[in-house]
Amino acid sequence: MKSPHPHMALFGLFDGNVFGERQMRLQARIMGSMWLTGAAIGVCSLLLPSPRGVNATLALALTLLAGALGATVLLVGQRLGDRWYQLLVVVGTTMTTAGIYLSHGGAMSVGIAAMYVWVGIYAAYFFSRTAVAAHLAFICVAFSAVIAVSWSTLSISIAIIVISTVVLSTVVVTRLKSELRRIALTDPLTRLPNRQALEHILEREVARIIRFGGSLCVGVIDLDGFKSVNDTEGHLAGDIILRNMAIRWQSALRKIDILARYGGDEFVVVLPSCDQRNAIEIFGRLRGYGNIGWSVGIAEWTPGDSSLELLHKADKALLEAKENGRSCIVCG
Repeated sequence: MKSPHPHMALFGLFDGNVFGERQMRLQARIMGSMWLTGAAIGVCSLLLPSPRGVNATLALALTLLAGALGATVLLVGQRLGDRWYQLLVVVGTTMTTAGIYLSHGGAMSVGIAAMYVWVGIYAAYFFSRTAVAAHLAFICVAFSAVIAVSWSTLSISIAIIVISTVVLSTVVVTRLKSELRRIALTDPLTRLPNRQALEHILEREVARIIRFGGSLCVGVIDLDGFKSVNDTEGHLAGDIILRNMAIRWQSALRKIDILARYGGDEFVVVLPSCDQRNAIEIFGRLRGYGNIGWSVGIAEWTPGDSSLELLHKADKALLEAKENGRSCIVCG
């Protein structure tokens, strides 16, 4: 069976933020909390005896800035775009580096350097892999520079431990995030994109067609008489049919087409760069694959349609196909 993952990677489903407003709220809360925690650590450091030579004024300024940024992000963070969060992470790395420099390589420097781990983990969870690599590179360059300026030769071993910890933790979180999102967006039975993944695919395809033009069709497929299979032969037999149909349809579709399981015995096929006439031909070709009848409702995107409206038109056409006796194609 073809893996659905190339299609899902094509639409960026495992690369960056795909969970909408809920994810943005989480991103804002964590970012704001990180800044406020950093400010709290700064306050504690100022209250404790400081190493000789530490510039308390600059340390206080960094602490106040961290507190102000944290409060601001918690208040308005949900309205910030990805570029602002990217910038805030860069600022966080810069301020951490400044804190290390102000500590003049003392024991406090090691504790401050641990904040690089926060930056790496945050980037790993919320940003794309390209952005994560860029932030890691910036951390390594900034940390290396401050080591060269203010740390003794004996501290190089500590620096290596810090950098390796940052890189390793970031890589691990990146891999875990990718795997968790793959599981969340994949139907476990057919290994196809699930309903949640389908919603993101349609949103991005509609956005693409609005920006660049072209055509787009969606087909909703319902297997005929599937309930009777489950009732007479058992759910295991029904599962085998669903898996086999997914395999056969995948093999017959174009590389750019996306087959998803919508739920139960319903599937959705997204056909980029395809008008209604070509969609009918594609579904006609699919008739030769599989040993169970099915009905399909087809809808072609028209200007003004949202992704949900397009899917609703196809679903409405499917209902008409069922009413017409099943095993037929109806265009909405």
